[in-house]
Amino acid sequence: MRTILIILILVLSAMQVQGASAWSVKNHHDIAEKVYSEMPEDVRNRMSLDEMKNGADDPDTVFLDFKYHVYPYNLEKANFWLNQGKISYDAGNYRYASYCYGVASHYISDGICGPHTSS
Repeated sequence: MRTILIILILVLSAMQVQGASAWSVKNHHDIAEKVYSEMPEDVRNRMSLDEMKNGADDPDTVFLDFKYHVYPYNLEKANFWLNQGKISYDAGNYRYASYCYGVASHYISDGICGPHTSS
């Protein structure tokens, strides 16, 4: 589990090159795909890429809670969804864990992308 979180943070940090004008739902799907592809094989086999991508765009398309897409407000949401993912993963609910990690990846990536969070 700890490996998943470390990989998620490292991959998201490395992908913060694009400017705000290029930021879209597709970027969040691409990040989810990258995180998924970097997971250890045994973890990846349990997780759902479709659910990760579904979760990765929900903050923009369903929740619409844009206040939480900027640092430091994103930390509350990122931690919440990471914790929900861990609880679900540990309980064997890998589909929902995948969704939760997708949502968390959205808040993490938005919060650490300087051009995205500047007004």
